Amino acid sequence: MRHPTGKRHARRATPTVALVAAFVVCGATAAMAAFGDTSNVGGNDFSTRILHPPTELTLTPVCGGVTSVDADWTASPSPFASGYRLQRYVNGALDGEQTVGGVATQSASDGPLQPNGEYEYRLFAEYQNWTSSVAVAQVTTHCERHATMLWREDGVATPLVSAWDGAAWSPAATTAPVGQWRIAQAARSETRDELLAVSIDTGNDVRVLKRSDGVWEDAFGSALSTSTSSSWWGVGVAYESSSGDAMVVWNNGTGGTAGLSYRMWDGVAWSAATTITTPLAGEPQQLHLAASPVSDEMVLVASNEASQDFALVWDGSAWGNAISLDGGSGNHRGDVNVSYESRTGRAMVVYAEGPGNPGTDVRYRFWNGTSWSAQASLGAPGGLTGSDDTPRWTVVASDPRSNRIAMGVVTEGADTWLAVWSGTAWANLTVASTIAPVIDTPNVAVAFESQSGQALATYGEEGNAAGRYRTWISGTGWSAEAVGLATSALPTTMTLATEPITDQIGYAVLDDARGVYAAVWNGSAWTAQVQIESDAGESRLQPFTWVWD
Repeated sequence: MRHPTGKRHARRATPTVALVAAFVVCGATAAMAAFGDTSNVGGNDFSTRILHPPTELTLTPVCGGVTSVDADWTASPSPFASGYRLQRYVNGALDGEQTVGGVATQSASDGPLQPNGEYEYRLFAEYQNWTSSVAVAQVTTHCERHATMLWREDGVATPLVSAWDGAAWSPAATTAPVGQWRIAQAARSETRDELLAVSIDTGNDVRVLKRSDGVWEDAFGSALSTSTSSSWWGVGVAYESSSGDAMVVWNNGTGGTAGLSYRMWDGVAWSAATTITTPLAGEPQQLHLAASPVSDEMVLVASNEASQDFALVWDGSAWGNAISLDGGSGNHRGDVNVSYESRTGRAMVVYAEGPGNPGTDVRYRFWNGTSWSAQASLGAPGGLTGSDDTPRWTVVASDPRSNRIAMGVVTEGADTWLAVWSGTAWANLTVASTIAPVIDTPNVAVAFESQSGQALATYGEEGNAAGRYRTWISGTGWSAEAVGLATSALPTTMTLATEPITDQIGYAVLDDARGVYAAVWNGSAWTAQVQIESDAGESRLQPFTWVWD
């Protein structure tokens, strides 16, 4: 992880010692390995030498920022060797290689790698068209992520940051001045030591905070634009899964069909701000952006000032395939959301259509990479008691190991209910609570554990400062309600974030007294509970964000 001070502290796991293949003497001419070229011995400067292999190859995973591997070895004793070739294999297939110059060289690094991958490395010495026998070693890059919490302190234009290292939260540190957050969304690069947080501040300005190699900065030095409202989630950020390029999208404050803009970041330069043409006129105020787990595709879902919902698709180079989802029949803007099935790569968008359509249903469609499906509906479970159970907020989260998607809903009538998409159908519809403490901010969150496939849902209840939670297990469904993290006042906005290596889930929550709290779910219980901030300047919205780093 990187500490908030800006230094990157790489964590090296226990080295893996190689199994070294013995070199082979081929006749009286040269040492030939599995990769040797016996047919061209005469083409070398001499034909009667032994090219000895490197030995004692060890591999050490390096965690923090970008996952990589440090390789160390004992040099070949053959002084004429020109250097080495280091090859990386995945499931028996060559996945990458590099030339390491100089026979005296005894180390190299390789990355970026998957943070929970299994790799085999093969190392051999080279001289012209000779190769030595091969040193072989295996390594698993089991790199548990650490948490980074970013938040606003009331009256301070520089967001604060704290890191949880698996044992304790670090002292709060400053980042860069990007305004007093009302809304913040963040994403982390899988290919660079980088984090982006896009926000709307108290002046309605859209800003981007960037951390690269431990250094925080205002990515543009000024606002991207000024929205007409800071009371909605009018920004989004995500990284393309294949290229590693980042997408920032925002409400640019204009009406008509030109109310959205975006910029791309490739790790070196930002693209120019470009307008996205929307299928419906009106300022897009509520946005959710999701990146495909299998390609550079993204889907953006939005609700405009008239509560009309629509979606667009990024194909890796341009926005298109726009679709109008509903005409704004008196429903709330927080009803739209999007998540991907992790195996098929299909995107599911969810939304509501307002009273009388019927009001309690959640509507949904799929984007399959080519076309949009017909609209389908999910009726609410029985047992809701609110006077108006039109969905007011929806939250969705994908299981990283299947096509399941969990959903949480808070209604206009203060009911909270849960459901799970199996990949083919909805199941386990459950009324979680009929006494949500607030309905003017998302008071429910869902997430899957990355390894077990178990889901977690958190929500609030009127009269209780401690949040509530339930777990979900395939074949069993949702558990009974349990008491979770206690705050100093009623819990309001809450988020859950899946850690990609273990079954940990990060929980962040705002309360009615403007405090921000954090905790870590370890797969069976809550740990690392702490009050991050006593006064974030807001009792609603989201002046905080959590990233597994």
